[in-house]
Amino acid sequence: PYWVEMINYGTNPETKNSGDPDNDKIPVEWEYKWGYNPFESEDHANLDPDSDSINNYEEYLTSEWFSDPYRKDVFVEMDKMDGGPNGEQTYFPVGAKELIQTAFDRQNIIYHLDMGEMGGYDLVPFDDDIGRHDLENIYINYFLHNDENNWRRGVFHYGLVIYYEEICGYMFRPNAYQIASTGMEDRLSNYPTLDRDIVYGSAYMHELGHTFAFNPIPGHDQNSKYPWQSGYWTNRPYKSCMNYGWMYRLVDYSDGSLPNPDIDDWSRIDYHSFEWEWD
Repeated sequence: PYWVEMINYGTNPETKNSGDPDNDKIPVEWEYKWGYNPFESEDHANLDPDSDSINNYEEYLTSEWFSDPYRKDVFVEMDKMDGGPNGEQTYFPVGAKELIQTAFDRQNIIYHLDMGEMGGYDLVPFDDDIGRHDLENIYINYFLHNDENNWRRGVFHYGLVIYYEEICGYMFRPNAYQIASTGMEDRLSNYPTLDRDIVYGSAYMHELGHTFAFNPIPGHDQNSKYPWQSGYWTNRPYKSCMNYGWMYRLVDYSDGSLPNPDIDDWSRIDYHSFEWEWD
């Protein structure tokens, strides 16, 4: 605005100001929008006012996808396995994405799932039995695109949906995890009252939670696995999809409002943990 140029910056309002006059790698428009002086250099690579481990430079790089330097953002890139030669299909329902996004919205956290809108989302070649070594190769080829310094590594978690793995969901890097579509479909076959959107959304959000370094996680061990089968209900008050007792039935983390052993997951998210291997 004319007054801002004259009074605040001492620039000529009849001359267009654009580009990066202070050489801090952030253009005039972004700096002015978010309250920074575009004519005074700032160390944006080390500024993170909302403490979501996405620095201001990365906030600028993701600004076209509505990132906000003053409101926590969580970015996740999804890749999915392509169809198989005998009609095998890997699913992830759109409704599951909406359930996860709603859970984050309630906490005033912006959840961005890249299913092709943000430069990610590849169809990975079909493999009917994939292992950890294969997952590593997919991560390097389809997420990093063979560039170990790919800037997206410092912004995006990587949630891969595959067709089959013996363990149908686990974290395989500090910022990467998989869920297997056949495992989700098996749950639906064995428990027909379950909802497909909730099953997929709960599993995807559960594995994402591991990239937030939740610890401890009540009800997350072999003794408490699938308590609706075993009758083991001890940790049900911990009402979180991180708890096996609520997994596939809830798309949310706990807010800590129930009795012990409930824990407030939302307040203990470690936004920096997904970058550990870079540190």
